[in-house]
Amino acid sequence: MITAVILCLTVFFPINSISASGSNIYTADEIIAQSGIKAGDNIFTFGEKQATANLKKNLPFIEKVDFVRNLPDGLLIKVSDAKAYFCYKQGESYYNVSKSGWVLERVSEKSEDVFEVKLSGAECKVGEMIALKDENSREILENLITLLEENSFKVDS
Repeated sequence: MITAVILCLTVFFPINSISASGSNIYTADEIIAQSGIKAGDNIFTFGEKQATANLKKNLPFIEKVDFVRNLPDGLLIKVSDAKAYFCYKQGESYYNVSKSGWVLERVSEKSEDVFEVKLSGAECKVGEMIALKDENSREILENLITLLEENSFKVDS
């Protein structure tokens, strides 16, 4: 019995076809390449956490990643795109950030469809969570976003 389980997790069920869907920003080929998943990897043990981390770091506009196994040898990477919700000015650049706090991109001018958050001690690096000086600041920012949404407020900064 143990031998059968070991064989299933090591020898059997190699991935032969990988596909990707769900993004309007990145192509399926880009998603597959940046995931780090290769043909021949085991469909059950390919490393979902690492593949998700690779995708979010290298393709920052990916908000959510799901893996669908199509047995015996197919894998579908389903993603959803993030959207800029607010921005933060750091130096001479603005950083667009998703609602969840993920830094999406660096731009030279404030985007029209986002509001600017002015917060001391915040650092932005594309492909990472916005780094705040303390957890209290993160909680306040999250509460602000929730209140704005619940009350349909439109703000500039």
